[in-house]
Amino acid sequence: MVRRSKRVVSLDEIGDAVIAHCIGVDAMAVAYSESESDSGSDAEVELPSKVLAGMYYSAASSFRYFYRETYRPDIRGRKFRYGIPEWRKIVRGYKYNDEEFLKLFRVPRDCFNGLVRLLKHHAAFSKRGMKQRKHFSVELHLLVVLKFFGCEGNHASALSVKQGLGIGKGSVLNYLRRGVEAILSIFPDTVFWPDEEERDQIARRIRDKHHFPKCVGFIDGTHLGLAFKPVVDGEEYYTRKQQYAVSAMVVCDDYKRIRYLNVGWPGSVHDQRIYQNSKINRQPQLFFSSQEYLLGDSAFTNNAWTVAAYKKFGGQVVLAPGQIFFNDLLSAARCKVEHTIGIWKARFPFLRQLRNRITGKQSMKELIRFVKASAVLHNLFVRKHAVPKSWLSMEDLMEPDFDDDLDENLYLSHRLDERRANDSTRREEVHNYLSAKLQ
Repeated sequence: MVRRSKRVVSLDEIGDAVIAHCIGVDAMAVAYSESESDSGSDAEVELPSKVLAGMYYSAASSFRYFYRETYRPDIRGRKFRYGIPEWRKIVRGYKYNDEEFLKLFRVPRDCFNGLVRLLKHHAAFSKRGMKQRKHFSVELHLLVVLKFFGCEGNHASALSVKQGLGIGKGSVLNYLRRGVEAILSIFPDTVFWPDEEERDQIARRIRDKHHFPKCVGFIDGTHLGLAFKPVVDGEEYYTRKQQYAVSAMVVCDDYKRIRYLNVGWPGSVHDQRIYQNSKINRQPQLFFSSQEYLLGDSAFTNNAWTVAAYKKFGGQVVLAPGQIFFNDLLSAARCKVEHTIGIWKARFPFLRQLRNRITGKQSMKELIRFVKASAVLHNLFVRKHAVPKSWLSMEDLMEPDFDDDLDENLYLSHRLDERRANDSTRREEVHNYLSAKLQ
């Protein structure tokens, strides 16, 4: 059976009504035809009535659509009450409650409102040219960015991100790029290296909690998975975990804030190579004062500003008891950077499988921009929003007895010459200090 559209059904109904009207008019004319006095007036009414009914039917049949909904309603909701867009319902809380909003957009509603106030005057949200629409809402752009960052795998596709936001699939990338541009404008104010005064405060907190003197941060590398093999030198991005990925080096403080981020290296590159080519290692005088250093795992090489864990050399079966004790203390402190990376990826799961297709320099630059924007959001929310406990690993290191009056300056040298800059002197000094303190 052929399916009939609403338009055809409606035209049939209108046609039946017109025919019934014409039959009724003719019947009335026959009924009153015997009266000669009314025949003239009936003839005058009969013809215009039929013509008017025929005009109504012709006008109705001229419309191509009867039940076509508005493709894009009044985006600002000023003309009609039913024109409130979907994203405005989300912002006002009509569509999702606080729990659903957090699960979908990865941040609480109050943090989202604060981010809107912070970026609402950015030029990326202003109208550019006469052809652009006037609904460049800050809220809509940030909703698109947060929803994209909060998706993983196929859920991060434009077809999935657009659902519930009232925008087209082709507009998702445009909104995403403008939102990332606005977020990156505050990158220097959120992801920055601490000054000397702040480093002194960080070192004091780390010493009080983990006993390491003059430590100003923690360093580690991580893989950011790729959903697609890069077009250029794709084999270089294949990791030991049997996936394509981009490597990143993260330096954080004791508050789990990202202080330095180096991203863009192929996944097969070792963490030490990334560190050797980083600005921190090439120009340490810009990042460290006397006696300051970072804590890292055994993947890094020891020098004057990096203290790494002990590892076995030359067929060594086990480490010495003192080295095991030092590694245990270092692991308890260095897990801060593991927590930082875990929270970063847990809040923004798109980092686990980036859907950017790396075809050249421009696509790689865009990938780096997305990753840096997520780091900005991480630093903004990591202290304001307590993430679920399931995202964190627990520290179960017992606090040993220690001598609080020990002078750390007696163990840490103030300056290392070039010949000793790449050996384990700094680690030995820290080890001696901890051995004396935790005796």
